[in-house]
Amino acid sequence: VVVAVMASVVVAAVASVIPAVVASVVVFAAVASVVVVVVAVVASVVVVVAVMASVVVAAVASLIPAVVTYVEASVIPAVVASVVVFAAVASVVVAVMASVVVAAVAS
Repeated sequence: VVVAVMASVVVAAVASVIPAVVASVVVFAAVASVVVVVVAVVASVVVVVAVMASVVVAAVASLIPAVVTYVEASVIPAVVASVVVFAAVASVVVAVMASVVVAAVAS
């Protein structure tokens, strides 16, 4: 009788624990699937960012020769022309001022 009672207590205890264990396994599986999805999304975002970065680097690298060509063809001649014009205007201004000074001193 004692063995039968003890066996029924053990069976009842095991039977009461089984649903909790099953529930824990189900929750763990759900959490694990969410973690797998999050890791996959993060990995895909990292791949997309890496591809975008390589595209930007390639675009910038391809623009460098065009920028150098533009500076050589347009910017440098414009700067040189501006300096030449400034020098011409400055020489005229200096000549006029010198003549004014000479005229003032002569009178």
